[in-house]
Amino acid sequence: MDPTHLWAPISSTGSPRWFHLRVLMLALLATAAPACNGDTGAGGKTVPASKSASKTPAGGPEITKGPLLLHVGTDQAALVWECNTKGKGQVDYRVQGGDTTKATGQSKVTEVTYNPGWLDQQERLTVYVHKAILRQLKPGTTYQYRVSAAGVQGDQYAFTTAETNPKKIVFAAYGDSRHGVETHRALVEMMIRHEVQFVINTGDLVNMGGFYDEWGPQFFDPLKGLGERVPIYTTMGNHDGDGRYYRLLCLPEGGKSNYSFTRGKALFVGLDNYERQIDSFAWGKDQLARAKAEWKFVFYHVPSLSLGWPKGRAWQYPDALRAWDRAGVDAVFQGDAHMYERFRPLLSKPDAKRGTTYITTGGGGAVLYWPVDHLLLATSARLHHFCLFTIQDDTLSVKVFDVEGQVIDEFEITKRDGEMDAAYLKSGVHLARAHLEQAMREDFNIRLVDRVLARGRPVRLQITIGESFATDGPVKLTFTLDTPGESFTLGGTKSLTVTPGQETVHTLTLTPLEDIDLRYPTFHRLNTGLQVKCEGDGWEFTMPCQRQEFQIDPQQLMNESGH
Repeated sequence: MDPTHLWAPISSTGSPRWFHLRVLMLALLATAAPACNGDTGAGGKTVPASKSASKTPAGGPEITKGPLLLHVGTDQAALVWECNTKGKGQVDYRVQGGDTTKATGQSKVTEVTYNPGWLDQQERLTVYVHKAILRQLKPGTTYQYRVSAAGVQGDQYAFTTAETNPKKIVFAAYGDSRHGVETHRALVEMMIRHEVQFVINTGDLVNMGGFYDEWGPQFFDPLKGLGERVPIYTTMGNHDGDGRYYRLLCLPEGGKSNYSFTRGKALFVGLDNYERQIDSFAWGKDQLARAKAEWKFVFYHVPSLSLGWPKGRAWQYPDALRAWDRAGVDAVFQGDAHMYERFRPLLSKPDAKRGTTYITTGGGGAVLYWPVDHLLLATSARLHHFCLFTIQDDTLSVKVFDVEGQVIDEFEITKRDGEMDAAYLKSGVHLARAHLEQAMREDFNIRLVDRVLARGRPVRLQITIGESFATDGPVKLTFTLDTPGESFTLGGTKSLTVTPGQETVHTLTLTPLEDIDLRYPTFHRLNTGLQVKCEGDGWEFTMPCQRQEFQIDPQQLMNESGH
């Protein structure tokens, strides 16, 4: 197997976004920031490893993290582990029950010097991260192995290589575990009981990834008993630091943060849509376009479709819905929003023979967010959880478990000759409906131009539709009031055609039919709103516009009207 297929490189154009609090903390703790081999630490201060005042481990050499499997294919496996003492490392392995033990060449070692506490900035520890790749393995074979470093051996573990044509594929997906260690551990124990073959984590593996000392207790420790036996495939989240420790601890030697792997007839594409947003999208489209897999899955951190509070507007890849549909993607796993959401399958046309299901699985341990009811959603829940997927014969079966082990959602998709079963597609919605939801939330603005409201006096209502309004072609929009004839009348040309890629500014008039009470001391919402009928090529929807766009400041209106 060509490792460049597994971990193909891309260029970096993006830069991480840090929370303001984190920036402040890192600035204050600059001298305490960790560093790798003399690189700049998380706080921006360079700490040459040769000059670090690090402690010598009192108890002697010890394997202090891992081992953790980062990839297992049909003919190779990649591992990472950490030792508290400098020295050579390797992996000794053999076929389970066999007599011949092999050893990898010397592992690749990276020295990390870091401050284990925030208050004592003088104390520094140095550890050594080892990586190795086991090659020329046999498909569907169980191997026993031990990692070693600095003359000390770790415990014995075993893993099984992927089969060439597996009859059954079982895997788990979840994300946003962060510092919810107890919840994370409870979910991992359930994954162990369900005998998953690999795990997908959609990012935010730790709470503050720029601090090296978080990666042990928040990521490696909860995965004990699982990560030594099955591979953990991850994507980078916004809490995972600047990417230095993520790449060191979560990607195989030579691996990149955009990668793909196969299991039997299924293709999995993992994308870094936080640090390398645009290039990742292009790379993912290319991988999917060239793949001939029967099942296709994409996973990344920041959602392309999510409606719950407070992440309902922070979408990435606005063109992904169309791109993944054209590439034949069956399901997208996404995180960042701390909840569970399963969207109804998105269809490119009413009689489509397949669709794409978007799943938000951000309930790995972080503080939960609030889902909403919406016609695009099949179901949602404010619960910690993980998703269990089984592919067998022509069917993908999905069960979602909460932290107590209760099933909170389950569904099946059957595919034959590339076509999904009609029963599942019956619940689908047109792709354009999701595009319009994106547009209404991100690139659709309504504001009152005139600041004086009085009975019988029309005011202008300006509607601005940005050039990134994402639809496949021109869309006719027709506006009406959601409370016609009660408090206001709507005037002007109520219909217009919007062309994608062009900004559109349109003006209507809103005339009050009664006096507006301006005596309220705080913001007052007008008792009406707009709804819009959207018509495209073979489809039409009627959608509400957001009422909060009609907010007015009564005191300002009173001043401007001379009251």
